[in-house]
Parts: sequence; C-alpha cells; structure tokens
Amino acid sequence: MIEAANAGPLYRMPYFQMFFRSTSCASIGALATMLDRTISYVRDKIGVFGLPVAQDPVAQLACAEAALALDEMKVSLYASLDRLFGCAERQELAPISERIRYKAQSASIAERCASLGEKLFRVVGAGGLHDDLPFGDLLADLRAARQHFANQVELHGRSYG
Repeated sequence: MIEAANAGPLYRMPYFQMFFRSTSCASIGALATMLDRTISYVRDKIGVFGLPVAQDPVAQLACAEAALALDEMKVSLYASLDRLFGCAERQELAPISERIRYKAQSASIAERCASLGEKLFRVVGAGGLHDDLPFGDLLADLRAARQHFANQVELHGRSYG
C-alpha cells in the first residue's frame, strides 16, 4: 500500500472549494488595498468645490461600506474554511448543499468587491485616471477577477437558489 505524502486534513479539503476561494480572495486583497490608498489619497485633498474630500459624506460612506464589507467577507471566508477543515480532520465531506452555499458566497465576493471598488474610484475623482496612481489598475484587477468562471455569481447563485 502506498501512503500519500500529504495525508493531513488540508490535503483532504475539497479542491474546488479551495480553488474558488483562491480566486475570490484576491478581490478582498485588491479592495483592501484600494480602500487604504483611497483614504491616504483623499486625506488632505480639496475637492472641486473647495471642500475637503475627507469630509464629503458620500466619500465617507463609500469608505465605510468598503470597510464593513471587507470585515463581513473575511468572517464568511474564515467560517466556511473552518467548517471545511473540521470536516477534513474528521475525514468527512461537508454536505453538498453547504458546499454549494460556500461556492455562491465565494462568487459573490468578486461581484461585491468590484462594485465597492467602483464607488471608491468615484471618491478619488479624476486622479484615479492617472497612470502613476494605483486606482485604475486596482479597479481593472477587480473587474477582471469578477470575470473569472469561479466568480460568476449568477451561475453559482442559481445553483444555490
């Protein structure tokens, strides 16, 4: 009998559950970076109407929504991975209905991050278009992640629904 070199619980977790999360986690990182850079960029910026952008309620709300969503998405990520790892430790598989829910949750992350990234992009104004600033690249990354098969919320949401 041949023993597996990697027989630990991590290697017994369902491959596609891990793969789907790997594609959506990049969106979490990109949105977190975009939020940090947005806050730094607008901290001392004066908007077109002569008022500080940091005091603009729309800008504040966009930043708050992104920060709250990031917390929520991370909690969901850790909860599903903890559950899957616990099943793997017991050499069980989570029920298929649960795994379908995790897949739909994972796919929804890229959609949410792209939408929140759009709001942050509007906060930085025309400065977001400059090549020497990261905003356009980050938004393009969020949009590209949303296009990946694993992040098609319509497809995976229908499977769950």
